[in-house]
Amino acid sequence: MAKYTGNTLTNLGKDLLARAVIGGEAFTFTKVELGKGVPGGDYEELTGLIEPFKVLAITSTAKLVGGSYRVRTAFSNSGIMEDTYLREIGVFARGEDGIEILYSYCYTDTPDLIPAEGGGVLERVEDVITYISNAANVNAVIDQSKVYATIKDLTEGLAEKEDKFDKNSGFNLDKTDSAETDSSILVATAKAVKKAWDKAKEAIGFTDTNKAAILNNTEQIDSLQPFCKILEFTRFEELGLNPPVTTKQIIDILPDKSRLVLAANIDAITDAPVNGGTLIIERLSNLRITVEYTGNHNGVVSNKFIGGCYNDIWYGWKQLDYL
Repeated sequence: MAKYTGNTLTNLGKDLLARAVIGGEAFTFTKVELGKGVPGGDYEELTGLIEPFKVLAITSTAKLVGGSYRVRTAFSNSGIMEDTYLREIGVFARGEDGIEILYSYCYTDTPDLIPAEGGGVLERVEDVITYISNAANVNAVIDQSKVYATIKDLTEGLAEKEDKFDKNSGFNLDKTDSAETDSSILVATAKAVKKAWDKAKEAIGFTDTNKAAILNNTEQIDSLQPFCKILEFTRFEELGLNPPVTTKQIIDILPDKSRLVLAANIDAITDAPVNGGTLIIERLSNLRITVEYTGNHNGVVSNKFIGGCYNDIWYGWKQLDYL
């Protein structure tokens, strides 16, 4: 079995990921290509495979821990007319601009030999692991007419399925539009849920007739804070900060129930673990603060650092393993 030198994000891939993390742009994985070429330079500069010989449709995807992303394809040697060494694997994606780019690339010096279709049928599942960051909004093009469930897919699906419906599950219970019943053998319809929601709003004084008055009442706004969305910040200026600053200075000025996402370097954040990357801080309360920094190190963007802050004490950065 071939051993690949890791899945490297290309410069085009880094740019697309930055747009997704910082600007909230959604992007879509479109296909996987296999190639037999030998790259002569930096993988990050590539815009396509050196010598592609087969395009694979995506059969399924899954988000993994640490911002990784699994792209699964089903591969066969159908259409391959001569024995071919599989050296390159490329994952392609497109952003909201609709332009398809080579997102990530991996290569091996010890390739597998793919026999020509005349030498016998070869079918297998290929899983490609790439990096998307936890903040990215990612989709994939899955053409159901070109893919089929592999044994691996079925095994994973069967492991997650419910063996049988419980006799008291929602599939076997009667429905009701009433929001007054406390029955355990009835299922509430959308109408019943709407009634309950209207009653809840009335109970806290937030009705359509007095909405404007409530929005001008600070005490009532504070009482509704648990229902408010998290505040989003993407620039130092929004927090009244002028770089250079430290990570702890940012944490101290962030309000509760807020999130900061920005691209920065050591000139802006003096204690950044590496020079150049993306900082994400989420502060729900003084005791619930998460800090992470995804940066560049030796040309690889998938280095991640986790910051430790508890009870107003900053414990510094811890580097995670390479993805």
